[in-house]
Amino acid sequence: MPSSPTDPAPIRSTYRLQLGPQLKFADAAALADYLAELGVTHAYLSPILGAGAGSTHGYDVVDHSRINPELGGTRAFATLAKALRAHGVGVVLDIVPNHMAIPVPESLNRALWAVLRDGQDSEFAKWFDIDWAAGGGRVVLPVLDGPLEQNLSRLSVKRRRGEPIAVRYFDHRFPLAEGTGDLPLAELLDAQHYRLADWRAAASDLNYRRFMDITTLIGLRVEDPAVFAESHAVVIDLVQRGLVDGLRVDHPDGLADPDGYLALLADATDSTWTVVEKILAHHEPLPADWRAAGTTGYESLTMVNSLLVDARGERALSNIYTEITGETSEFDVVAQEGKRLIMREVLSPELNRLARLLCAQTADTREESVRAALHEVLCRLEVYRPFASSPFTLEALENATSRAVTANPSLAREISLVSTHALDGGEFATRFAQAAAAVFAKGVEDTAFYRYARLLSLNEVGGDPGRFGVSLDDFHEFATRMHDRWPTAMTTLSTHDTKRSEDVRARISVLSELPDEWSAAVDRWMSVGEKLGCPDARTGYFFWQTLIGAWPLDVERATRYMEKATREAKLATSWHSPNERYDRAVRDFVSGVFDDDGLLADVGLFVATIEPAAAANSLAQKLIQLTMPGIPDVYQGCELATFTLVDPDNRGSVDFGVRREALDSLLDDKLRTTALALRLRRDHPEWFSSYAPLRANGAAAEHVVAFTRSEHLITVATRFCARLRREDGWRDTMLAIPRGAWVDALSGREHAGGEVLLHDLLAGSCVALLVPAVSVTA
Repeated sequence: MPSSPTDPAPIRSTYRLQLGPQLKFADAAALADYLAELGVTHAYLSPILGAGAGSTHGYDVVDHSRINPELGGTRAFATLAKALRAHGVGVVLDIVPNHMAIPVPESLNRALWAVLRDGQDSEFAKWFDIDWAAGGGRVVLPVLDGPLEQNLSRLSVKRRRGEPIAVRYFDHRFPLAEGTGDLPLAELLDAQHYRLADWRAAASDLNYRRFMDITTLIGLRVEDPAVFAESHAVVIDLVQRGLVDGLRVDHPDGLADPDGYLALLADATDSTWTVVEKILAHHEPLPADWRAAGTTGYESLTMVNSLLVDARGERALSNIYTEITGETSEFDVVAQEGKRLIMREVLSPELNRLARLLCAQTADTREESVRAALHEVLCRLEVYRPFASSPFTLEALENATSRAVTANPSLAREISLVSTHALDGGEFATRFAQAAAAVFAKGVEDTAFYRYARLLSLNEVGGDPGRFGVSLDDFHEFATRMHDRWPTAMTTLSTHDTKRSEDVRARISVLSELPDEWSAAVDRWMSVGEKLGCPDARTGYFFWQTLIGAWPLDVERATRYMEKATREAKLATSWHSPNERYDRAVRDFVSGVFDDDGLLADVGLFVATIEPAAAANSLAQKLIQLTMPGIPDVYQGCELATFTLVDPDNRGSVDFGVRREALDSLLDDKLRTTALALRLRRDHPEWFSSYAPLRANGAAAEHVVAFTRSEHLITVATRFCARLRREDGWRDTMLAIPRGAWVDALSGREHAGGEVLLHDLLAGSCVALLVPAVSVTA
């Protein structure tokens, strides 16, 4: 039975809500009845602490001492929690321990303002991860549009009513050190505990740890118990008062001591359910000493996504990609190039700091050689970050080191030093681990993923585009491991950070089953695109996959997305150095496509041709994710087909009116599947207490993904539907299900146990969710 209306159930599922100007606490409270009817046990909220003015996401925290007033503040949050609880729904909260925002104006961050004013003597100096020595005792702030001497006329020192006296630069405000207010401007600036610099200097002179390459997010030192206590006081209080039932930890790879942090958090929250946004490599386990229920689910996303990519199409799609674009089909090569570029042009301050630290620890070493050695090791490291407690990542570091020496024997000594000290527990080891995560994320996910376009559905956070599909055995081994080791880890298909929504990926993956049809279509479109001024074949190939994946896509969204994609690729243009001529060519190309009605009709016809298989993929992956081991998360709106791209496209408002109507009728296949699976998880948690694969027999056995979660529940899903139809369907393929009377909760059709023909079991559908017939009539 469902839990009492005033007592939320244990966490069985979550529903991610992106709070912001378009969805405040009051708006979320109005969704309580909808979430309960959908079957969700917990609303999973984006960060709620005080954030930068107008924040659309909450990851730019400026004030840990209060709940964001722009979302409604403390009282509105309490009302939200009460409304949810009244419908039996609890709260999971996203928290951001890694960094704070450097807002505009800077005075909005009280702790940072104090540090800028008082320097190393500030009581808040311990809060921030600043390399004071590298900055000559000052914080480098890259905010100017050009060198300081060219901006003096734009700087002023003024006091306005209600504000402290400050240095002003457009909307920026910077405090004055005591006793410096009467100095001439040039002397005054030189006397501060900060140094204003050209924004481009972030790539070379920055002396504080940042989130990835975002200079407006400064690293926090939550490894200091006092900083942890002050920055987590509100969150801990919400947990202790029962207003929050679980936590999601953002970017633990950025922390100096993730396992130590998680221990502090667990102790402070009485070991409340906590998942971490840890990106794991293929087969990499979560460190065993981390006090967490598991990850936020990118590895389950990767597994389920790959399960629907047909490995038989790899060679054909590789050939098509190479022939059309002239690019390599070897993703490892592209990933290394992306990492090298990021280390050279974006994360240079982080690498310089590492080189200085290692040279200070060792004799007879030159920073230039050490920096080169760091580049060679990090570009070959195939995990986000190594951990001394993780044999898997230790082996990854050893492999990277060995290959680096083979490729660069003249750097053997320096490479050996990097390897030796990377895990020795010292400051270099800490900084190396933090930098490794940033290099991987920016070099691979935010660079290589936008350069490499063999099959874009594989270019997803936590994924490896070079790994083309997985077997049924691979999936069952993964699911068994999840059940045995991480039964309450989160699983997901879409997040606020995914490059493409689950339904976009599901559609693109069909191309792996139909390489010949794709080749014919994309050849036509590439030819037209060349006439429309497409700037290069790589961009064209990337665009056409995007267009069919997110179809129907309007010109505004397509243009905005392609600008982001080409700038993230950092080949002909970038955010740091925009190439207006290239950017204009991309805009004109996209506009030309949308002005060509005949071309759009051809694209639409192709999408319609593959849509039955795409819809089957969407249903299959949804049912598998909702019923496999773990705690399933539904990203806002994705209970219906959702064709969105990377942020900001996937963080827009959701039409919950449409979803309420669909939930009332349960006529939509995807929403019905979502609701019925979530309700079963909530109402019958004991039906999800084990895991065992079911294997089909017959000509089409490889097309069946089936497993039991107990003697009361069986999941059956179809993969490679396009190829299945081409190969004359199920034919003699059978699935042995346990004896007894069963009913498909999705269709209502009844089945007897034993050997069942898939043709009869699915009867025109692509999924089935079998439960005991008596449970439906009881």
